[in-house]
Amino acid sequence: MMLTGKKIVVGVTGGIAAYKACDLVSRLKKRGAQVRVVLTEHACQFVQPLSFETLSGNPAYTDSFDRKYEGIARFPAVTRDISMVVPKEILAGDIEAVIEQRGGKNLESYQLFDVYEGSQIKAGYKSLAYSIVFRSKEKTLEEAEISGAMKKILKALESMGIELRQ
Repeated sequence: MMLTGKKIVVGVTGGIAAYKACDLVSRLKKRGAQVRVVLTEHACQFVQPLSFETLSGNPAYTDSFDRKYEGIARFPAVTRDISMVVPKEILAGDIEAVIEQRGGKNLESYQLFDVYEGSQIKAGYKSLAYSIVFRSKEKTLEEAEISGAMKKILKALESMGIELRQ
């Protein structure tokens, strides 16, 4: 069923299944809906607003309402995808907090694009995959700058018991 022209508001509250709302927003958007997301403070502990902004193409609203328009980008973005095997007790919000803290000043966005729990993943673990976007407001980024930020992110994730999926 196509949802072209439909305006949908998705409310996300705190809970371990909050990350599944990412998939819902993605599916609604693919079917043509205009999606807005509102998160409670507790929902932000599981999935960061930036994930919903990237998925919906619209600002994600929290009780702070502090987003400001920044204009059209003058320099190209660079995207890196990472797929990880994560202990089940680690939340997507924990991973997103690491990405935000370690991504540096050129981190533009990140998106959770795959969640898998099944026979191909060892017991007690899940697979999560993120697309991470970097962009400078001042220049075209060089590979060394992107690699440095990714190394910081990966090192912090490894210290949490998270492994890159091969």
